[in-house]
Amino acid sequence: MNDERLLTQIRRRLPASALLAVLLAAPLGAGESNYLDDQQNERTEAEFGWDDDWNDDQDENAWGDDDWGDWNDTGDGGEISGYFESTGLTLLPRGFDGEPHFGLQSILRLRGQFYPANALTITVEAEYRDRRGAANSLTRQSLIGAPALVEQDQASFPGTDFNRELVVDYAYASARLGPLDLRAGRQPIAWGTAYAFNPTELMNPASLAELTGVEPPGLTAIAPGISIGTGFGLEGYVAFEDRSRRATALSGLAEARNLPFGVRVRAFAGMWDLAAGFIRALDAGPGADAGDFTPAARDYAVGEVAGPLGPVTAYAEAAVEITPEEEWKLERSIDGAIGFHYEMPFGLGLQVEYHRGGRGASDPADYDPQARIAGRLAARDYLVGIADYYLLDDTVHTVLASLVNLNDGSVTLIPEVQYAALPDLELGFGASLLLGPDGSEFDGRFDLPLDPNSAKSAQIDIGRPQLFLSAKWHF
Repeated sequence: MNDERLLTQIRRRLPASALLAVLLAAPLGAGESNYLDDQQNERTEAEFGWDDDWNDDQDENAWGDDDWGDWNDTGDGGEISGYFESTGLTLLPRGFDGEPHFGLQSILRLRGQFYPANALTITVEAEYRDRRGAANSLTRQSLIGAPALVEQDQASFPGTDFNRELVVDYAYASARLGPLDLRAGRQPIAWGTAYAFNPTELMNPASLAELTGVEPPGLTAIAPGISIGTGFGLEGYVAFEDRSRRATALSGLAEARNLPFGVRVRAFAGMWDLAAGFIRALDAGPGADAGDFTPAARDYAVGEVAGPLGPVTAYAEAAVEITPEEEWKLERSIDGAIGFHYEMPFGLGLQVEYHRGGRGASDPADYDPQARIAGRLAARDYLVGIADYYLLDDTVHTVLASLVNLNDGSVTLIPEVQYAALPDLELGFGASLLLGPDGSEFDGRFDLPLDPNSAKSAQIDIGRPQLFLSAKWHF
């Protein structure tokens, strides 16, 4: 089923180098969280240089199309595209008595689409990434004040080269059979209409990477969808991975009760896109590193809506946890997001979005240090603001993005300028600034307990400012 959202373009406005800045400004922590957050690759249209709606292989079969395809016809062959990007960064000291640290990240990403028949598409996406200096995850753990975590990461992923990685992120087949669409394999699955945070996206690892509308990492799953007339549809998935994507957790998925799944109904009413459904999310327990899968299943009722209000595009979504608990409370179990986007007549784009996480803390003293070191938000209420403007016949793109913690007043600012030097070459320059009072989330300084049986802790500092310079060639 065509899963193209009304707000796809809006969610993809923030440039890729800003994404890198957010990821590197976010906590890079222990165990699988750090490794997995690094796998959430930049997959926006600006990133790839191709039309990167990952359902574009299904666009010909919009809802209500009764052409069943012809499995006897020969397909049109295939196509390969991609990009190469190199980004240098500087991690600045907090004061004049410190010293800067430097890093370089190079990425080569390839995408291939092949058409063995008119009704069948095979998609493969792979990425080679080389990270050195401050761009390397283990090095950054030491730079933020957590050198003890380096050995823990190495023990969690023996044989993994954190400097160089080759990842086949997507490898799936898509079949179009009239009103039925079917995808099988390692594929992107993401629900939700919000730009920065999607409470209904409960099938992918949670991290600050969501702040830039990043497309999801591959999920091994079967995902069918069927259209009913021209305005209704039913879609879902059954996954063979939990949210953490930890390979050590796969043994527990042999049992049907441990399979994550989701199902929802979608409807179009004029220009409005509506959806409601049910999701079972599964996270690996603390024993997963040792191969002991301890599932933590949570069930959610989800809903979303998006559409125009005059010149403004509005969207909202919510997920309500309905897993029985002894002290179940609605205010703790509901996550939500609501946002608005307005494109001014003279070209200035403005967007604002409010996000509420029911399990987040309203008091900075209650922030979960493990969540912060894993790159997840710790507070309950956030406001996202984005302004962007094109100059010089659209060859220069300026962006100012901000994330405000409404519970402690801290803020992250990401200014950036992108320049289209050639039709296939982009240059970018920007910064990330984390500001806030002592003890606030984006001030970035806190104690990470290392031993629950003692007072031993590490002094963490993830709030140092950064500069970055990037060059990207699309082909």
